[in-house]
Amino acid sequence: MNIKDKIILGFKGFLIGLANIIPGVSGGTMAVSFGIYEEIIEITSNIFKNFKKNMAFILPIGIGAVIAIALLSNVITICLDKYQVATPLLFVGLILGGLPAIVKNIGKKITKPTNLIVFSITILFMLFIYLGIKDAKDVDFTNVDAIGYIILFIVGAIAAITMVVPGISGSFVLMLIGYYKPIVKTVSDLTHFNNVIHNLCILIPFVFGVLFGIVSVSKLIKYCLKKYPEQTYSSIVAFVLSSVVLIIYPLLNVSASITELIVGIVLLLMGSILTYKMEG
Repeated sequence: MNIKDKIILGFKGFLIGLANIIPGVSGGTMAVSFGIYEEIIEITSNIFKNFKKNMAFILPIGIGAVIAIALLSNVITICLDKYQVATPLLFVGLILGGLPAIVKNIGKKITKPTNLIVFSITILFMLFIYLGIKDAKDVDFTNVDAIGYIILFIVGAIAAITMVVPGISGSFVLMLIGYYKPIVKTVSDLTHFNNVIHNLCILIPFVFGVLFGIVSVSKLIKYCLKKYPEQTYSSIVAFVLSSVVLIIYPLLNVSASITELIVGIVLLLMGSILTYKMEG
């Protein structure tokens, strides 16, 4: 793998990390769209097999994702507040650009009865997750006890599961259970070197939970891709299509200027072209 390949992987990781901090956008979907999902699943499910080769692939992605999360946690919050339509449309474009590559894996086989059943169940599951659960009150990290640290580990594992599964937004799930804003604020404070010890104590169990969740779920998805590839890709297509609809749906109730709509459409087209060119 040459320097150019590593830079491209780092940029893909950057966009995946960015996606993970935007409620409603899935990092797993971005990985699928960029054509690196199966490789990530393969590596994270057994990272010590061909360790040097695996690290050469996964490290640039991880570094790019960490940079995006560390540097842009505050920026993306501002963008979502100021440009509530244009910002999500960019990520819709990034997702749509990868759809041809995703559909290629299943093609006309998606019409088989078993695949259609899996596709439909996935759609219904997504509707339940996004429409059937209400936002929880934000948690307070001021005084965290031993139980609180255990919960942070569990929340990290839950976030990881939603990051790995395409179409389910980890940040959105964190928002639903009241952990999104506190975690983003903790990351932001740490990057500004505020309350370093306290913030590290919050983030370390959360990060270990994320790592545990990624490895555990990756093994399950690897098994499904190997044993039931058609059904697994039918589910992935449903996850991705659902995520696009569920990102766009809230925008229907947002008033935006003509200028922002035009900018949003341009960003959507640019995102689609970018992902299409980067795929594979």
